[in-house]
Amino acid sequence: MARFFEAPRLDVCRLRICLTVHHAIYDGESTAKFHSSLIDALNNPDPAVALMMDKGLIVYLTDHLRDYPHPQEELINFTADISWIVSELWNMFAPSYLKPSTFQKWAGEPCNPHIQAINIRYLSLSSVLIQAIVRRCLEEKTTMTNLLNALCATSFARRAPLTKQQGFVNLTAISLRPWISEKVLFNKTYMSKCASSHAQEIGPDVLAKIRQGGDANVWELAVELRQDMKRRTDTIPITSFRIFSVMSAIGVMYSRRDTQSRGGNYGR
Repeated sequence: MARFFEAPRLDVCRLRICLTVHHAIYDGESTAKFHSSLIDALNNPDPAVALMMDKGLIVYLTDHLRDYPHPQEELINFTADISWIVSELWNMFAPSYLKPSTFQKWAGEPCNPHIQAINIRYLSLSSVLIQAIVRRCLEEKTTMTNLLNALCATSFARRAPLTKQQGFVNLTAISLRPWISEKVLFNKTYMSKCASSHAQEIGPDVLAKIRQGGDANVWELAVELRQDMKRRTDTIPITSFRIFSVMSAIGVMYSRRDTQSRGGNYGR
């Protein structure tokens, strides 16, 4: 996505470009590595390529792609205990009338598959403000990601209808690179797709508390979300994706969940 904007105190316009990568292709660290390599190539162009720029747009691949990223099942020793397998099978196949009632999930419009329709809002924060936020996060024993999730929950709490018992689900990405086995010949700096996620339900009770306490409850919620995230990461890779490598064909039986109600995918 590209957007023109006027630079302050300059008589020129600048082009701000946001590059996004689908999570099924590469993980966040791979995307960051690509961005760094692209910026380096733009700031330090090859002289031979620079001379050709006036002749037309250049897209040049130096070599054929021979090495594909390893699948996660080969990089990480996923395991699954019996209780987790039974729980997953129950969630997938148990009839709805045997499950406890859940709150109605609040959501906006279904996800649009067209990349040009992605809604992104740029936020410019000064380095001084960022340092202050990081220090406060350390003092409160939480992280920037969980603070962002708490702020989103506060925003949604003010937008959701007050007359309905509604909530939403926030999906946060988790990098699995720290769990790559040392026995695997794989450089952790390589581009790859190695990530998981954690879904956190923000129910009507949490939203009601936010409405009553306002901004005072933001940090408290950020700490609670961090503790919940810590419980999730402590189980990796025990309760993870091993079962899905055996039952991958089951996913074909279900429609895609692009319309699932969720707060977003903010990263860890």
